[in-house]
Amino acid sequence: MSAPIKYTMIGVDVAKLKLDIAIDDNKVLTIGNNEKGLKELLKTIPDSGQACFVMEATGGYERKLVRCRDAGGRATQEQLPVPFIQPRTDC
Repeated sequence: MSAPIKYTMIGVDVAKLKLDIAIDDNKVLTIGNNEKGLKELLKTIPDSGQACFVMEATGGYERKLVRCRDAGGRATQEQLPVPFIQPRTDC
């Protein structure tokens, strides 16, 4: 029986101009929601093959992060879990 994979959990609060990121409750950073900021994020993640991004679908602003990960030579979306959270608005 193989050992379970321990994912690095990455929570992302997505906005038009910036991304607020928490990595495994150990590190918090804010980067630009642009190519420069996303490259900085990719350098910060120790092993993208064992990372799980969790973010809210925000009308398309999250797409840069998903595309950057693919274009950056990292795991594809099918290989790297990316749950999208949609909060209830009728609470």
